Parts: sequence; structure tokens; C-alpha cells
Amino acid sequence: MTDITDRFSIHTSFSRLPEGHLPEGSGIFFSLANAEKLEYPSNTFDRIVVTCLLMHFNDPIPILLEWNRVLKVKGVLDVLIPNDFGMFINLYKKLVSNPKARKLRIKNLDYIRAIDHQSSP
Repeated sequence: MTDITDRFSIHTSFSRLPEGHLPEGSGIFFSLANAEKLEYPSNTFDRIVVTCLLMHFNDPIPILLEWNRVLKVKGVLDVLIPNDFGMFINLYKKLVSNPKARKLRIKNLDYIRAIDHQSSP
């Protein structure tokens, strides 16, 4: 599991790997990584799973090319692109994120969501 920030390693018990290093055993591991320039060698992974990330980039094509670079031939790239108008996303917003934002006194949550998701699904 990778992320550009340390937020997941702080809240989990995943083993931490230096950027660009691969685990020697099985399990779930965490390392810092930049999706635009991965430190992994070409043709490294059999499968890459990406969730809720592409819409945060103005130009997703270079990122897709970078992921393709580290993917093995005949490897699989799974990309989840949420639909902001979907029933489950709206229900999650209503029951979870909107109440949490109100408790934190965050105003203009829809605007914050809009500027955080730079390219539409």
C-alpha cells in the first residue's frame, strides 16, 4: 500500500518499507510513494489497484503511463473512479462526511470537494 503522505502508516499496524523497496514476505506493507513518479523498477507488479485517485490530477495520462511502466506484461490495473452522483456516495456524504464536517465546523464542504477533485470522473 502506498500513499504520498504518512497518514496511513500512522493509523495502522502495517510494516513500513522504504520508498521503492518491495516486501520479501507476505502481508500488507506501507511505503511512501508519488503516483506520478514511482521509485519501483519497470515490470515489477502483477496487479495494481488504485482507488479514488485519478480525479485528483489535472492530466491523468502521465500517471496511467507511469503505472503501466511498473506493471508486468499481461499485468492487471484496476482503477476505481467513484461517481459523485451515485446513491452510495450520496448516502455516505449524508451519514458520515457531512456530519463530521459540521462537527469540525468546516464550511463550504461541496466547494472543498470540488477543488480537491480536479478532473471529473
